[in-house]
Amino acid sequence: MAHAFGLSTYRFGNEDGKLIVEWSVDETTPGQQESGIGLATATNGHTPGEYEGEYDVEAWRGKEKITRKLTIAKVHNAYQLTWAHPDEPTVYGYGFVSGDMLVVGFGKYGEA
Repeated sequence: MAHAFGLSTYRFGNEDGKLIVEWSVDETTPGQQESGIGLATATNGHTPGEYEGEYDVEAWRGKEKITRKLTIAKVHNAYQLTWAHPDEPTVYGYGFVSGDMLVVGFGKYGEA
């Protein structure tokens, strides 16, 4: 049985306040997956060289543009992420830094 969960990675971009986003989601219908790439731009509370802060995310699923508000908060040695969009349920995720990227698991429909 398939589950509505996903994985994403965040890497610092060439410009301060930019994160490169890559993600993949396993849909609830067996055999359906989606993946994409995008860019998160810091909007508030960002410290250079740190992941914490608020971001506007623009991602692409094929030719479809997806936008979200992202909040990254450090909790001890891990990170809590929240993706929000007015027309969809809030999605929550948790991650850790591995090498040069933040690796995150999330529940696609708000399941943590």
